[in-house]
Amino acid sequence: MDTGDLLVSTGDTTFEETGYTNMTTGKNLRGASGEVHISTGSSYTSRNSDNIKIENSNNNVGPGGRLIIKTGSGLTSGGDITIEGGTGFTKKGSSIITKSRDSTSGTSNTGIVSIGPSSVSYDDVSSGRIDLTTGNATDGDSGNVLVNSSNAQAQAGNT
Repeated sequence: MDTGDLLVSTGDTTFEETGYTNMTTGKNLRGASGEVHISTGSSYTSRNSDNIKIENSNNNVGPGGRLIIKTGSGLTSGGDITIEGGTGFTKKGSSIITKSRDSTSGTSNTGIVSIGPSSVSYDDVSSGRIDLTTGNATDGDSGNVLVNSSNAQAQAGNT
């Protein structure tokens, strides 16, 4: 039995833009601001848990919309972004897949996946670092770190 749905939506329009939807907590001058928590419920049967899906719709006459995930700035440090998969209790754990998409035009490149720290312009301050590590294995082999360039008709990229 379903427990009910919550739908937040703006109406459709033929011209101009549709409405704006904003979900936010209020400001707090003396303590922490509130939390926004989006979650599906747990599943205690053999069925799968549902998905949380964040996406922009297609644009048939211009570029598609962007998805921006941004943390706040802080006096001592900025907020971190953590993307963490779930544990598989009887089978494999989650996979995290980051990829760009194809261009259907014969004259354009596919998207770019770029991972890197920001630059700094202050004396005696180091820029960030990039760590690529595999998990520990208590029984068996740990995973591999693979950096590959795919095949190309003209020239494959460098690794």
